[in-house]
Amino acid sequence: MVHREVEVVAMTGRDEELLAATGTGTAALVTELLTRCVRRIGDIAPVTEDVAQHLLVADRQFLLLKVREATFGTAARSSISCPWADCGQRIDIEFATSAIPVVESVDKGPDYSFLLDATDAVRGAGQAHRELTFRLPNGADQEALSPLLHHNEAAALTGLLGRCVTRIGPFSPAPPELLARLSPRARRSVERRMAEVAPQVDLTMESTCPSAGGTIPSRSRSRASCSGSCG
Repeated sequence: MVHREVEVVAMTGRDEELLAATGTGTAALVTELLTRCVRRIGDIAPVTEDVAQHLLVADRQFLLLKVREATFGTAARSSISCPWADCGQRIDIEFATSAIPVVESVDKGPDYSFLLDATDAVRGAGQAHRELTFRLPNGADQEALSPLLHHNEAAALTGLLGRCVTRIGPFSPAPPELLARLSPRARRSVERRMAEVAPQVDLTMESTCPSAGGTIPSRSRSRASCSGSCG
């Protein structure tokens, strides 16, 4: 079921302390903050840890933006360092969170199927299987995989596929041995397809360094979530 109405409240001082805490993964902190500041999602109340963990990554980012707006308003400011080696100047970026692009998914899933290229078919039980079904990553996936992402991105992707690919050919759940046979190109195909069907909260912005004169892409720091599907 798709819920389009949410009720959020402003963060308290204790909530801000949680965000500044160390020793806890960012994804877990996001889950904690959502349970404290999101009162209702559609007719779902209260928003428990389980509910927050099973929200899609982009939905969690969107709710964090709404919590931030309820707390501080829509005006936001970020500071980055120019990445050019001979510069390094600090650059302040001002923007409105209400202007952050949000793209709703067309197909609400929750399961999505597509065909791998014939050359990427997975062999199992004496046959080549091209059809693959997956679900989109959620908060629970972020919590489980974000520690791994910082040390081994390839292993994190393997973990993500193991959690989110639900069927390969006629085999459901997808057997680990078939998942292990996915070629690097097939893995990238799954990742691209996930990005194509997922809702998006575009937290990337561009700024120009007045000293170096170059364009600098950056991600908003006004949110408390990890970037990407796993992080």
